[in-house]
Amino acid sequence: MGISLLLPILLVLFVMLLKNAGKNLGQRKQKWILAGYGLILVTSLLILPFLPQGSLHGEQGVGDETIDRARDARDTFYSAVMEGRPEGVEGAYVIEKWSFPLADNNLTITAPQGEWFNDLLVVEKTEDLTDRIELTYYVTRTIVNHIDVTDSLQPPGVSLENGRLLLNEFNLAIQLSQFQREFIVAQLLGEEKENRWLNQGGSSVGAEALYLRVPKDTQIEEHRVTNYVILGEDVLYYFDN
Repeated sequence: MGISLLLPILLVLFVMLLKNAGKNLGQRKQKWILAGYGLILVTSLLILPFLPQGSLHGEQGVGDETIDRARDARDTFYSAVMEGRPEGVEGAYVIEKWSFPLADNNLTITAPQGEWFNDLLVVEKTEDLTDRIELTYYVTRTIVNHIDVTDSLQPPGVSLENGRLLLNEFNLAIQLSQFQREFIVAQLLGEEKENRWLNQGGSSVGAEALYLRVPKDTQIEEHRVTNYVILGEDVLYYFDN
């Protein structure tokens, strides 16, 4: 139904409602209410052509094609990490890198007291390193309701002291706000077909992993790390805390 046909119908319905519910109102008040409501409807018709009918995401919004690529990167990321080639994933990004000297071949990996490190930790023992360790934090893009929030991701806290590698997990909280059609606009355009806080079709939660390279003969002991893998040893440790 076109807007031009909808407006007269709304006016007629409003007059009928006034006749039934306006017995306690004076005739003059009824006319003022009717005139005011009619003015609102007419003004709405003039404003509607200038209102955005599509996405309100502006320049920050990303399209469906970008979201599909982000999902493809996420789906191939973990298998590539387990093969020791996270940098080979198209769509994987390096958030942070660290390098620390290692005094001997003993390394303890732990989270702060009373906490757990829940990100995937992948350990590669390599002959390329002798007296130091290297860490790289990889992620794929995270998109929420067509908004790319990858730049908001923060690396975990990483420090090494006396052969003790301390990993402090970073948690990101995202607050979403949503526009809805006002009563007058909804009368003219109808209610929105989809009104969900998180549109799964426009979102992609990214993958992440902390990649640790250590000297070949390093002896590793871990505490409060929920899941990690040592490449080449075919061991995946996972603890549900």
